[in-house]
Amino acid sequence: MDLVVQQQRDRDVKQVKQTKKVRQTSGVQVVIPYVKRLSEAVSRIFNKFGASVAIKRLRTIRNELVHPKDKVKFEEVNKCIYPMQEL
Repeated sequence: MDLVVQQQRDRDVKQVKQTKKVRQTSGVQVVIPYVKRLSEAVSRIFNKFGASVAIKRLRTIRNELVHPKDKVKFEEVNKCIYPMQEL
C-alpha cells in the first residue's frame, strides 16, 4: 500500500514540475504595481493562465520629489574642510 501511495506522490511531483516548466517557457510576463491584497489575487489569476507576474513597487509623487539635501555647486563652496598646517 505504501508503495502505491509513494508512486502516486512521485507522479504528482513530476506533473507539478512539468507545469512549472511550461509556465516558465510560455514567454508571457506581466508587470503590475503592488497594491495590498489586490496584487496577490491578480497574480494568482495570471498564474492560472500560465503568465508569470512581476510585482513592481508603486512609485508615488513623494518618492519622485523628495530629496533630503540640495546639491551645492563647487563654485559656491567657500570654506576649507581640512586646514593644513604650514611646516
